[in-house]
Amino acid sequence: MRFFPLLAILLLLASCDKDDDVRTLPAKDLTYIVYMAADNSLSGNVESNLRGIEAGLRAMDVTINTVAFVDVGDGGAQLVSFTRDDGGSVTREVIGEYGDVDAVDPDFMADVIAGVAARYPSQHYVLDLWSHGMGWLPASAPSLPFGRWFGQDGQHFMDIRDLRSALAATGLHFDFLMFDACLMATVEVAYELRGVADYIVASPIEVWEMGFPYNSIMPALQSRHPEIAVAEAYAGYYDGVYSPAYGIEMTGAISVIDCAALDSLAGVTRRQLADVAPVYDETFVDELLRYDRYTYHYLYDFGDYMTRLLGADGAAPVIGALGQALPFRYATDSFGYGSQTIYLDADRYTGLGSYVPRQSYTAWNEYYKTLQWFEDIQLLPIY
Repeated sequence: MRFFPLLAILLLLASCDKDDDVRTLPAKDLTYIVYMAADNSLSGNVESNLRGIEAGLRAMDVTINTVAFVDVGDGGAQLVSFTRDDGGSVTREVIGEYGDVDAVDPDFMADVIAGVAARYPSQHYVLDLWSHGMGWLPASAPSLPFGRWFGQDGQHFMDIRDLRSALAATGLHFDFLMFDACLMATVEVAYELRGVADYIVASPIEVWEMGFPYNSIMPALQSRHPEIAVAEAYAGYYDGVYSPAYGIEMTGAISVIDCAALDSLAGVTRRQLADVAPVYDETFVDELLRYDRYTYHYLYDFGDYMTRLLGADGAAPVIGALGQALPFRYATDSFGYGSQTIYLDADRYTGLGSYVPRQSYTAWNEYYKTLQWFEDIQLLPIY
């Protein structure tokens, strides 16, 4: 199923002509950086994604700066540039070597990204964060040993607050962030990062290990509204059709989050929750639309959560603000297979994840209180 909120429809109608949809960019006026923290179980997918980037560059009408930081854990991390000549041929060159590093160390990440920007100055920057991801969870969650936010480097993980600090330390403001990582389209993550980018393109559910379809993602960067075009390219790839190559249905979800609309969403949510008492009902979360497939559930649909908590009338202002914050959202009807399938009900799915505080999750709740979203909203425990 596809979801096209009004803003996305208007953007698409305005860009039906292919020539009109291509931005007029001076040469090298866009720098695309993919930061691949791949010293983990995803390392085997790095090369296929790099080849996808090459294929995508060959299909582009404009020339952009394209740089990949790659750490697969053996032989040391590298910085790789991609250059396309006038004939459309793309060459890959190692322009930096780092040795054995912790790719999810905030200071190291900031230095790498700032260094790329200094070497390839541009008016526009897009940052693609490639690794494992688990939304807002802390880097070490006692109840869930593999809990982390974004990025796994061996046994090191990155905290969402540290990512915000790292990106802020680069001195850059990104046109948009892309997360080729699972479960990153959450209200907590987006709110934490709203000051470093105009948009965030991410999935509220898991991303299959083959990752983003870079052969179509790269040409999307030259569109007038590249954040929408990138999400559309993802939606066109994970379209629910069975893939003989992978032996699965290509299912998934993707959202575009407008960071400028998040303060308004927070304000509306805070006002609507002001007079709501705690709900001590152990069945409350069982009825919510769930995004994760883990034993300890921690991600639910934000709009569905607000509707169940506030009622349809009380949640209406929140749902309205949420629609303004998500100019594009897409999801197939389900994700996964067998007993691990989650079903994304079209009538309840809004495209943004949220934690539902629960009294039994004491360690997570303490960490959650340190996030900017909680500080501004003050959500109450459910049970």
